[in-house]
Amino acid sequence: MGRPPLEDSFYGQPHDQYQFNFPWFAETRLQTTAIDGYKLHISVSEPTHAPLAREILPQLRDLEAHHKVVLPGQYTNFNVEDHGASAGKFITIYAGPFDVAQHIVDRIDPVLVQMRERGAIEPGPHPWSRQSLVRPPLVRTEGGPRQGLLHAPAPRNSLRTERGFLTQREPVFPGPYTSHVSLGRSGMITGLWLPNVRRS
Repeated sequence: MGRPPLEDSFYGQPHDQYQFNFPWFAETRLQTTAIDGYKLHISVSEPTHAPLAREILPQLRDLEAHHKVVLPGQYTNFNVEDHGASAGKFITIYAGPFDVAQHIVDRIDPVLVQMRERGAIEPGPHPWSRQSLVRPPLVRTEGGPRQGLLHAPAPRNSLRTERGFLTQREPVFPGPYTSHVSLGRSGMITGLWLPNVRRS
């Protein structure tokens, strides 16, 4: 498997809490037990991916969130045409249950908003997926406040988005595949529901 990178070359993170799948990813040793549920992606521009990692990875570990991150020096390869299916998937979070996904979004989205306002990070490519759709409990609803959305009351069993709410009612999706939906106000988090949330 090769030697894990030193902390100063892995976004300043402690490598003993990750498994290294060279040459692409580092994944937390802590793994979700969920079978189905929500998977989140954080996308960022290639020039600003390292500052995002240094800020967000400690937050995810503090939340005990199962996640993986593209290793230093590899993110550019995920944003080229030949790797289109992986474009924008800098950090993948295997949240699982709705309430866990909501808690993660509520924690990291304000941090991303602040970093964007400071000019420290910029959004990256919007992820897409070919993973099969098997009646996910996810549907977009109309309306919902656009300002102060992170503090607005959400319908029961829903995820807040910049355009409204995602709720766990009977889904209506066009086409045979799931699709990523923007979550929060940063413009850098997307999420989707999967019958096998641990599928890479």
